[in-house]
Amino acid sequence: MIETTRQFLDQEEAAEQIRLDTQRLAQYEADGKTINHDVVDAWLASWGTENEGQCPVDLGGLRNPLPELRLEELRREIQQGIDSGTATQLDIEEIKARGRKRLAGQQTEG
Repeated sequence: MIETTRQFLDQEEAAEQIRLDTQRLAQYEADGKTINHDVVDAWLASWGTENEGQCPVDLGGLRNPLPELRLEELRREIQQGIDSGTATQLDIEEIKARGRKRLAGQQTEG
């Protein structure tokens, strides 16, 4: 379970990085700034190596810390769940039944 959670977080971080890169690309396409081909070529050549370089884009305040904060919050919540004790079997039908009962009570009150 812990390994699955770690894999999930890694996937979420990768997806967030793609979103940020896409956002930066859109910004650069909008403002007409360009990057020298040699710089981009060197960056691409570094992919998959121990010395993988950062995207050669001046972020100019574009990076938003909120996604990173969200991931940290998610990590804390998951750790709280792990620390809360042994997992039990999840009974979806029981959860649905309780939800329907709660909803019926709210509709009766309202």
